[in-house]
Amino acid sequence: MEQNNLKKYEQEYQDAPSNWIKFGRVGDWVAGTLVSVIEKKNDIMGVMQKIYELKVENGAYHDIKDKVVANDPTELNSESGNYLLGGKKIIDFQMRNIKIGQKVLVVYQSDYKLKGGMTAKTIKIKIGKMNEEFLKQKTRDEFKDATTGEPFDINSILE
Repeated sequence: MEQNNLKKYEQEYQDAPSNWIKFGRVGDWVAGTLVSVIEKKNDIMGVMQKIYELKVENGAYHDIKDKVVANDPTELNSESGNYLLGGKKIIDFQMRNIKIGQKVLVVYQSDYKLKGGMTAKTIKIKIGKMNEEFLKQKTRDEFKDATTGEPFDINSILE
């Protein structure tokens, strides 16, 4: 009986997407609003890592699965919902002054060579205006500085 119920539900539901942005090709990009910053321990590296949650407005990226870059880009728009961007040192450095509710543009600009023949990605982050529509949906107590975690008065940046 229980297995029949499970099968019924499995047919009615679809797999939930992971919503991680993994830039696979130069020129991949995403534009959106920073809605949260999560800091957690990276189990593989053993260090603390920041994860940035963006409410997506637009973008396109070639996803990477099992180290294989997708041929076709994943297209994003305002209906795509929220996506996660893993913090690396270069991303963390550029995101350090961006506030929750601020618009950002993240672009995979180029690759560069590391010692030993490895390559790394150059990610450029551009800062936009505060997303007033997003800010109006939040209460004052919900806003914290993304860097310090301290609450701040949202009205001070809307004026």
